[in-house]
Amino acid sequence: MAPTEPIVVEEQAVADEHGQHDSERIIDTPITWAMVEEDFQRAFNTKAKTGEKRSAKMIGDGRGFISKITLVEFDWSEDVERLPAKLVLKITTCDKLKEFCEKVAQINFDSMKGMAGRVHDAEFNFYQKAHANPEFVRDMKVPKYYCGRDFDFEGIEAGYFAMEHFENFAHRHFYHTVQESGAIDVIDVLAKLAAFSLKNPEIVDAMDTHWMDELMSEWVNQTKIEQGLDQITAKYPERSHQVEVMKKMLPIYETPEIYKQKLEHFSAHKILCHGDMWPGNMIWDKNEQGEYHVRNFIDWQVVHISSGVEDLMRILTSAVTADNYRNKRDFYIQHYYDTLKKHSDGVKLPWDNVEQLIEDYEKFFPIMVCVWFPMFLSFEEMLFRTCDESEKEECLKCFYDKLFCSIDEAEKLVNKWY
Repeated sequence: MAPTEPIVVEEQAVADEHGQHDSERIIDTPITWAMVEEDFQRAFNTKAKTGEKRSAKMIGDGRGFISKITLVEFDWSEDVERLPAKLVLKITTCDKLKEFCEKVAQINFDSMKGMAGRVHDAEFNFYQKAHANPEFVRDMKVPKYYCGRDFDFEGIEAGYFAMEHFENFAHRHFYHTVQESGAIDVIDVLAKLAAFSLKNPEIVDAMDTHWMDELMSEWVNQTKIEQGLDQITAKYPERSHQVEVMKKMLPIYETPEIYKQKLEHFSAHKILCHGDMWPGNMIWDKNEQGEYHVRNFIDWQVVHISSGVEDLMRILTSAVTADNYRNKRDFYIQHYYDTLKKHSDGVKLPWDNVEQLIEDYEKFFPIMVCVWFPMFLSFEEMLFRTCDESEKEECLKCFYDKLFCSIDEAEKLVNKWY
C-alpha cells in the first residue's frame, strides 16, 4: 500500500451478500466490525468492545493499488491504555486485484482470481513472522502489526491485517526524487536485510511463501515480454534501436523454467528481498532543510528470496535523479557492499569484492528491466492520478528521465554482457 494524500471517503452502507447488517461491514468489504473486535480481543486478551463511536474512512479515495487502505478509529469500552485508538486496516479483496490485473499488469483476472488470497496471505504471513523477531522489525523498519485474518477465512473472499497509523509523514512517488542521504538511508536497511538473511536463513525461509514463483509463471513469458517491448517502440519510436538491443534478452523468457534458472545464479545465497522497493512503499520524514529520510517500509506482499541486487536496482532507478544515478551508481553499490560487510559478523558474503557485486548488478539489470519497464507504460495513468496538477509538468519530466535512464542503462549492459 503506497502511502497516500489525506483524502478520505466515508464508510458507506451497501447490500450484504454474507447475511450481515450493512452497518457491520467495513468500507464496502466482507470484513466486519465483529471480526476485527474478536481478533483484537484475542490478540490483547481483553473483553473490550469497539464502541458506538467507532469509525472507518478509506484513505486516499481508494488509491491503494490492490487493497483498500482504511483508517479506523475505535471507541474502546475498556483497556483504553493498552489498545490502539487509531490504526490502519489493509483489506485485500478480489475487486481491487481485478482492477490492478486488467489496468496495470495486463494479466487475465480469471487466471489470477486465486492470487488475491496469495497476495494477502503472503504479506500477512510476513508480518506475523517478522514480529516474532524484534531485532528484524527494528532494523528493517517494519511497521507495528496488531492482528488480522487469512484470505478466505470462514469462506469470506477477503483478508485483512491491522497495522499502526502514521502521523505527519511525507510522501515520495516514482515521479519524485530523494536526495543522496535519503537514498543512503534505504540502502543501509537493504544491506542490513541482506546481512540478517545470510545469518538467519531459516528465519527468512519462513517469511517467503514462494508465491512469487507462481506470479512470475503467469506474468513472464516470451510473447508478453516482446509485446511489452514493442509498446515502447510504438510510444517512443526514437527508442526503437534500443528496444531491438533489449530483445536479445527474449530467449531468457521462453519458459518460466528458463527464466527461473537464469535468476538462480543471482540468488544462490538466500537473501530476503522486499520485491517492490520504490519510494511510494516507504514512509518518509521531511526535515527543516527539505531532506527526506525513511521512517518505515510498507507493502511487503511480494517479499521473496532472491539476490540483494534486485531491491538495490529498484531503489536506485526509482528514488534518485537520472543524473545522480548515472554519476553515482557505483558509489551507492559500494556503500551497500561496505554496510553489508559491516553487519555480516563474518558470515561469507555472496560476493568476494565489490567488483563481483557490480558485475551481478549489471547482469541482473536488463533481465528485470525487460520484465518491469513495459508495465510502467500501463502504470502511468494510475501513478499520476495522485499527482498535484501544479506539479504535474515537473513530475512528468522526472518520471520520463528515470525511465529513459533505465533504457539507456539496459541497452549498455545488454551490449556489455549479453
